[in-house]
Amino acid sequence: MTMPFSGQELASAIIAAALSYPSANGRLCLPDGAVPCDPAALEREFTVASQGLSHWLAQNDQEIAGAARASRLKIAAGVIRAALATLEHAGRRCGDLRDRGERTLSVDFGAVCDRVQERPGLLAQTVAAAAAGHIVQAVAA
Repeated sequence: MTMPFSGQELASAIIAAALSYPSANGRLCLPDGAVPCDPAALEREFTVASQGLSHWLAQNDQEIAGAARASRLKIAAGVIRAALATLEHAGRRCGDLRDRGERTLSVDFGAVCDRVQERPGLLAQTVAAAAAGHIVQAVAA
């Protein structure tokens, strides 16, 4: 199984998008279609991405606190905090699958592969939705 993204790339893309900067690490290149992914690997990459966002928030905490209410930095920090919560949720969903003994999660990136550059948080939302759907199907079976 291939891993379609790295947590470090995802964190960099989220920060760059939140700050309206071109991504320093290039674009997130996702496959246009369904890909079998390892839930444990997804969980690890979401953890890495979450740590990257947490580190950025901690590193910029004083500057964020002193920024004007509607400043670009304050808004970006809010976007990054929301993305962090989404990444943590997606990681928990993948962890739930791992705990259930699931070794493969099919994730269809087709719907978001064109929009992920502007909104990289869609990646985590897509995986979380696929994981939730997989759990519902497993419980129903």
